[in-house]
Amino acid sequence: MVYSRVNLNSKVVDIEVVDGIITAIEPTITCSDKLDCNEALIVPGLVDLSVNVFENSLSSKTLKKLSIEAKKGGVTHIVLNSTSTPAIDNEIVLEFVLKHQYNANGATLQSSFSAINEDGLLSNISILQKKGAVAPFIKTDISNNTISKIAQYLQMNENTLFCRAVDESLSDSGVMNEGAVSSELGLAGVPELSEVLHVTQMIEIAKEFNINVLFKNI
Repeated sequence: MVYSRVNLNSKVVDIEVVDGIITAIEPTITCSDKLDCNEALIVPGLVDLSVNVFENSLSSKTLKKLSIEAKKGGVTHIVLNSTSTPAIDNEIVLEFVLKHQYNANGATLQSSFSAINEDGLLSNISILQKKGAVAPFIKTDISNNTISKIAQYLQMNENTLFCRAVDESLSDSGVMNEGAVSSELGLAGVPELSEVLHVTQMIEIAKEFNINVLFKNI
């Protein structure tokens, strides 16, 4: 298959693909099987680090569907959020997810994991990382002592902490960002402070323990 008239770095070219592999990029390629791309842009496969499964429920069917739909949208690598049902916070659930890691027709699928399990205890961070999880995830409105313990694990393993910066005590009843629009609609707002406080906190923790922090849902 040759994809004709593709815009690559502001140049219009033909791209030959054989069995999913780019085999040639030339100004013009002669081939009977051509698709006119009308100067569409070609970009590397996208990576999405914050993906939820359909209806938040883990199953072979939903993981396969998610992988295929992601590939259709140009996303070739996805990382699942751990807040599914069941939560991805132990070896059994993680192994189930990673059994669906590779799909011939879809995106490569990996997973984060909840650093705090459903009983409110620390998950086995070291084991889950060794089993192939990308990174632990936390909501930041847990105790700083717990966050410090998690940071110490990551310091040893040189990994990244995924987090959602939120103070539930300030935002629990909110349904949209607090401001003129929420007031006009008469809806409870989520104050900016509920996020800003915890972003600041996590920046200081990242500095103290020399770890990487990735904020989600800013």
